[in-house]
Amino acid sequence: MPRLLGLCLVAILLGAPVLLHAEEAEKPVKFSFHSGVYASYGDYGVNAHITYVYLPLTLKYYATPRLTLNLIVPFLYQKNGTAATVEGVPVGVFPGIGAVRRGSSFGLGDVTASANYIFIEEKPNFPALSVYGAVKFPTGDRDRALGTGEFDGGGGLALRKYFGRNLVYGYAGYTVLGEPPGVDLNNFFSSGVGIARWVTPRFKPYLEFNFATRVTEVSKEYLSATLGFEYFFTKKISGTVYAQKGIIAGAPDYAGGTTLNFYF
Repeated sequence: MPRLLGLCLVAILLGAPVLLHAEEAEKPVKFSFHSGVYASYGDYGVNAHITYVYLPLTLKYYATPRLTLNLIVPFLYQKNGTAATVEGVPVGVFPGIGAVRRGSSFGLGDVTASANYIFIEEKPNFPALSVYGAVKFPTGDRDRALGTGEFDGGGGLALRKYFGRNLVYGYAGYTVLGEPPGVDLNNFFSSGVGIARWVTPRFKPYLEFNFATRVTEVSKEYLSATLGFEYFFTKKISGTVYAQKGIIAGAPDYAGGTTLNFYF
C-alpha cells in the first residue's frame, strides 16, 4: 500500500508514479522541473471506493555528476482515502485519516525532500549503484485527509544498467512512517524493477513493476504494472504518458497519468 520512498522512483526515482523515467537528458544540466497529473481509482483492498488525483511539482538540482537533490510539492484531490508515498509517488491508499474520513477534499499534500547519490558509476560489466534517502514533511491537512500529519522518512538502494539501447533498472527501500493518532500504520518495504528501450534518440517506451508491503493490518500488499512512453520534443523538453494496472488488491484497479519534463 502506501508509502514507499524511493524509486528513484527513483527516477530513478521518477517524477510521476513509479520508477525512473527521464533522467538521461543531455548533460550537463543543473536543474530540471517536472509537472504532471496522476489519477487512480479502486477499493485498494479495504472495501472503500477511493478516487485519488495527484498533481506534483518537482524540482531537481544536479549538485554534482553523482548527487541529485529533489523537492516535491504535491497538490491532491482525494475521495474517501489518504495516500502513502515514496519519493512523493503514491504507492497505496488507505481510508482517510482525520475528521474527513468520507467525502472529498483538494489542497496541498505532504512535501517531500530527498537525495540520490551514485556511489558506483556504471561500468561495461557492472551497473551503476545509488543510495537514496527522503523525508516527507506533514504539510498536508490531516483533518481533510490530505496527509497523515506526521513526518515519514526512509531510503534504499537503486541500480541501472544499459545494454545497448536497452536500460534495466530497479530499487529496494524501507520507509518508517509516523504515528498519527487513531490509526496504526506499519513501516513498509518497497521495491521495483523496470526495462526501457530507446527505440529512437527521442522515443523511449518502458515497462515497470512496483511492490510494497502492507501499510495497515487491514490493507493488502501493493503490486502494480506500469506501461509508459517518453518522447523528447527537444533536447531539454520531454513528455511522458503512462497507464497502470493493479495486480493485487492493495494497488488501484486502474491508474494513469502524464508528465512534462524540463531540463536547464
